[in-house]
Amino acid sequence: MPDAAGSLFDDLDAALQSGSSETRVAMLRQVTDLFLSEADRLNEEQISVFDNVLVQLIERIEARTLVEISERLAPVANAPIDLTLNLARHSARNLPRRRDTRISRLISQNYRNRIPGDCFDLGRSAK
Repeated sequence: MPDAAGSLFDDLDAALQSGSSETRVAMLRQVTDLFLSEADRLNEEQISVFDNVLVQLIERIEARTLVEISERLAPVANAPIDLTLNLARHSARNLPRRRDTRISRLISQNYRNRIPGDCFDLGRSAK
């Protein structure tokens, strides 16, 4: 009997290679759940692995699911940055206006948590 990690990687590979939309959505939710359950214990390298996987999974995913993922990640200080940026780009092109605000908040929260306050002060003083 294969171990759980091996099975997850096999399922992930199948979803990325040739999975249906439903399979990709299910895998996206599963990987997001795993990230959220461990987010406070992950180092930068581990977050980067999640980032790479999640970015691949959001390709060809419907807007409604992307909004769901964005909202779930919004309160997470160390949410994967490339995923956050990809969700923002998708938001700018495809999501209804009222949902753009929620995804913009996700981006703003993540950047403010990662960039020293000095950078924001410099930006304000340059105006």
